[in-house]
Amino acid sequence: MKPVSTTICSASYAKRRGISTLGLILGMVVMLGAAGGYYWWAYIRPAESRSSAVPQFTTIDKKKFEHTVTEPGEVESSQNTEIRCEVQSLNSNGIMILEIVPNGTTVKEGDFLVRFDSSALEKTKGAQQIVVNNAMAALAQSQAAHETAKITKREYLEGTYQQEEEALQSVVFVAEENLRRAEEYARYSEKLAARGYVTGVQVEADRFAVEKARKELAAAQTKLKVLQEFTKAKMLQTLEANIEAAAAKLAADQNTLAQGQRELELVNSQIQKCKIHSPVAGKVVYANVPGGRGGQEVIIQEGTLIRERQPVIRIPDMERMQVMAKINESRIGFVAMDQPADVTIGAYGLKLSGKVVRVDEYPIPTSFFGPQIKQYATYVQIDNPPQGIRPGLTANVTINVNSIPDALVAPLEAIIEHAGEYYCLTQEGKSIVPRWVSIGASNDQEVYIKEGIAAGTQVILNPDPFLTQIAGFPPPPAGKSLVEKAQLAQAARERDNRNRQPVKSADNLPNGGPARGT
Repeated sequence: MKPVSTTICSASYAKRRGISTLGLILGMVVMLGAAGGYYWWAYIRPAESRSSAVPQFTTIDKKKFEHTVTEPGEVESSQNTEIRCEVQSLNSNGIMILEIVPNGTTVKEGDFLVRFDSSALEKTKGAQQIVVNNAMAALAQSQAAHETAKITKREYLEGTYQQEEEALQSVVFVAEENLRRAEEYARYSEKLAARGYVTGVQVEADRFAVEKARKELAAAQTKLKVLQEFTKAKMLQTLEANIEAAAAKLAADQNTLAQGQRELELVNSQIQKCKIHSPVAGKVVYANVPGGRGGQEVIIQEGTLIRERQPVIRIPDMERMQVMAKINESRIGFVAMDQPADVTIGAYGLKLSGKVVRVDEYPIPTSFFGPQIKQYATYVQIDNPPQGIRPGLTANVTINVNSIPDALVAPLEAIIEHAGEYYCLTQEGKSIVPRWVSIGASNDQEVYIKEGIAAGTQVILNPDPFLTQIAGFPPPPAGKSLVEKAQLAQAARERDNRNRQPVKSADNLPNGGPARGT
């Protein structure tokens, strides 16, 4: 028999399990209902709508066709005074903004703009000042040692050496005199000995005295020679080496002091650069970078870390304004320098004229996780910008690429694509008939038809509901080059990349018929 507590727990678990199962069943019913509703909305309802659709017609006429490239852009100044952080990032991620004037502030020349955190530099300055002081003390000692070495050389040459030389010369002089006297005594003794006045022993003693005096003279002359030829040279070489060593130590200490002073001056200059004043008059615009490299934004505000040479503030010249537009790679080939352009600023309802002044050769860098769509920065200078427009405003740029005065033009909505070729739908009696067309350039609303259909032909403006009624698509005329096909596909890509209504495709529709393209 089970314990009472176990029985109660089992009953509670069963109760909870029953409630959970009921909730799961209800959830599945709701999901199935939602899926059925979506299927009716996405497939059954469109089929019913297509079966009851009424064709809308438009007439293909000849008129002036304007080939344009339209892209959104941002108003900016073509002549900016950039305020950059000039404080070196010494083994750090940057320097922090402690204080900055509000964005949009109107400043005069010399007004305060931004102040960076200089506390680390102040500590470095104190430590560097100690290094400079120690270098100055070492330099003073080196200068004294160098002067002492030079004085020691003069002391030896003009004092010690002369004293030793004169002393030895005196010894030589005395030895020479002693030798002369000894020789005279010896000769005198020999004369006296010949006469018998002195003994032979006395004569031998006088001769010994001569030899002794001669040896003492030779020893004195040797000492003088050693002093003059060896000791002097040796002492001079030692003293010169001491002078050169002291000079080298002096130069090293001078360089150490100079290097320390330069580093101290650098730190002082870096501290001064932590406070920036406006070099010109104008309006402050923060150098924000939304969605910067690597997906990291740069938002200028107090507390932001700034790298060396990174722009912090821009002061634009309001009389020289331009729009930077990002042109998709599929249309950048149409854009060239000096092309006229129209600039529409929606915030003020202004339509201004301008021209293309720069087209970048390389695409704009994108972040790693962002869409890998290549876009090229194109700059359109605004002619005579009115007062009141400011950097950062959103604008639409329409670049006038080409103008065809007498062109056969059709609305974009009337063109469908099938197997890389383009068609218009016409109605012959009760039948829907596709007509092959060769298209050229296109703008926001219309496409230039080069051949395949005559002026005055009525085509269906809403071809989607009638694609399933087409028996088959006629082949294009023989001899159409791949270049022309590429031009046709280019027109479709121009519209697709701008997220407008896509060109219609006739492949893979339900019920075995052709389908809308992407």
